[in-house]
Amino acid sequence: MALNVKSLTANVHVHRLFFSTLFAAILLIASQPYAAAAAASSSSASTCNNVSVKENCTSADSFWIAPTSLTAGFRQIFSASTVASLILVLTTAFFVAHALNSYVKHAVQTELKKESRNARRRLQRARSFPDGGAYPNGWYALATCDELKAGAPPLRVEALGRTFALYRGADSDKIFCVDAYCPHLGADMSREGGGRVCGDCLECPFHKWRFDGESGACVSTPDGGKPPQVKSAMATAYVVRDHYGYAAVWVGDTREPTWELPRIGAIDDDDAVFRGTRRLPDIDMHIQDWAENGVDSAHFEVLHSAFCVPWLGSWAKIPGMRVNHDGSFHLPEGEHDWFRAVFRNNATLMWRGKLLPWTSAVATVEFLGPGGINYLTFDLPKLGKVYLLESHTPTDVMQLETRFRWYADRTVPSVIAWYVIGSWYSQWESDIMVWGNKMYRATPPLRANDGPVMALRRWYKKFYPSSPNGEPSRPKTMACDDW
Repeated sequence: MALNVKSLTANVHVHRLFFSTLFAAILLIASQPYAAAAAASSSSASTCNNVSVKENCTSADSFWIAPTSLTAGFRQIFSASTVASLILVLTTAFFVAHALNSYVKHAVQTELKKESRNARRRLQRARSFPDGGAYPNGWYALATCDELKAGAPPLRVEALGRTFALYRGADSDKIFCVDAYCPHLGADMSREGGGRVCGDCLECPFHKWRFDGESGACVSTPDGGKPPQVKSAMATAYVVRDHYGYAAVWVGDTREPTWELPRIGAIDDDDAVFRGTRRLPDIDMHIQDWAENGVDSAHFEVLHSAFCVPWLGSWAKIPGMRVNHDGSFHLPEGEHDWFRAVFRNNATLMWRGKLLPWTSAVATVEFLGPGGINYLTFDLPKLGKVYLLESHTPTDVMQLETRFRWYADRTVPSVIAWYVIGSWYSQWESDIMVWGNKMYRATPPLRANDGPVMALRRWYKKFYPSSPNGEPSRPKTMACDDW
């Protein structure tokens, strides 16, 4: 759809160019006789001022010069030389516009073909994942809290195969999330559809039905009668948490969350303060790839051994500088933290093959559920800790919107926190090319140094929507004995 709009816009611009050139040419050619007539009129008036009898040179005489000049102007317009010039300008403008139009059409067609191939490839990749690419149950950051102002029209968010209306109540200042489409007759209740916030309720723009943001129940209708109490008249409402600046929403096959996002003591106690945020480019990848990437220790040496300039990515590698990784992965053992897996990595810089122990830092990555929101802690000796909350929100089965929000102990200088997160981003960016093009293999021939990939998958399957027998449903064509 976006490409069609671009094509239409481009064609409009080309035609505007053609007609603007045409109009400008006509004005340019037509203005020449009028300029000559004006010059002649000015010369005549100057002559009148120098004659001794000025009575014969009145303003009326000057006025009657114009018709004569106008007639001469039209004669000049339709002279042979002027017509030839006009034809030349029109022919040039036509060929230029035609060439631009052909280029735009070719570019758009090429882009459409490319997008069509990518769409087929994304579908093929999505079908290779468990449940054909279903969205796992978990907490997802649908927005940041500062995007939502009390009483402001609801924000529309399209993610996880659904459309949400996210808003902050005018009365309670709480954040609410409701299915954007009215259960009555399907009107869009988000800002784009004309919906508005009334107290803590969401009002449909079509028939003015109002829905409670907490429960989704219809609380009033314009006719003043008793609101409908049937289940079909309830809007789908979601559980929302204001979680360190994220509007975290529980999305799954159960309304109530099966686990809660852990708190970070240093932030709650105000020992660590907010230092920055960044929204990263959308990535063509499945959310499960993020979790599998953490246990795949064999790829660290291949993709993450080069040291890159913070925030510039893999293209800005520093010659002679390397990163030595010493990582381990731990799956949960107790029932209270069954949803949390932990990856730890001790990273130390190397200069021309020599370790620099004073650069050592320990990074701990906590996978919370399927990876919608993750905690990363960077322990810097003698300085303190930097805390990164990294969110991954699927805007499509094979596309993620990623955000960073980071905090740091008060003892850590802001520039050091910026450097640490920027270095993490540069390493993270190195995986994007692989993520955006890889296929899921259900039964990979793993080597000993590949890490516990299959153990991770057995743990991860707990988050997929359940089939009637309580197990995650999978495509009938998928053969995976290890699941």
